[in-house]
Amino acid sequence: MMGLALGARRSGDLDAAESVLARLRDVYPSSPAGAHLVHAELGFVAELRGDHESAAERGDVERITASAVAVLGRDAFAETFLHGTNNFLDIAETAGSNFS
Repeated sequence: MMGLALGARRSGDLDAAESVLARLRDVYPSSPAGAHLVHAELGFVAELRGDHESAAERGDVERITASAVAVLGRDAFAETFLHGTNNFLDIAETAGSNFS
């Protein structure tokens, strides 16, 4: 079933992906690793829909951002963040080609 969910998400059928993932989560017992995968995939579906982050996710983002700013400095962080925002498709394609 996970393959169906992954295929649905990758093809843009977010309703089908969410439906299969919810069934996996609610009906079938899973190992902790399997449960994490289901929840990660549900997060990807939410992200593709443009759903907003939960309060817990927002806290994670703010904590990680603060750590990055502390290491890089505010200006370097802003420059790097902007570069990633403007070039995320190229970056993702390059990263994906490293696994081919």
